[in-house]
Amino acid sequence: MKLAVFLMFVFSCYPCFAYKQAEGFIKEIYVNSDGSIALKLHEGFSSDVAAECPGHNGYAGVGVSDGVVKSMLLAAYTTKSKVKLGITGCDNAWLKIFDVRGYD
Repeated sequence: MKLAVFLMFVFSCYPCFAYKQAEGFIKEIYVNSDGSIALKLHEGFSSDVAAECPGHNGYAGVGVSDGVVKSMLLAAYTTKSKVKLGITGCDNAWLKIFDVRGYD
């Protein structure tokens, strides 16, 4: 019985685990006074990643982001470092950034 409940949860919550990754160099960055941050990659976003948010406007971002996320993205943009973004669904018209990794 416990196994059946567990399997039902796992398969009914498949969208809860949707997670795609995009990597590249930041082409453009947007920040506003409300705490939002968004970016475009030079390479753009693959159709697989773009499918996370049908109708997105070409940006990935977070409406209200943690200071660490903003610092990481701004540092990567300033130093022209490569980033890997974890994308989960939408944040309004943006692909929603879940996590960020920087590397060269």
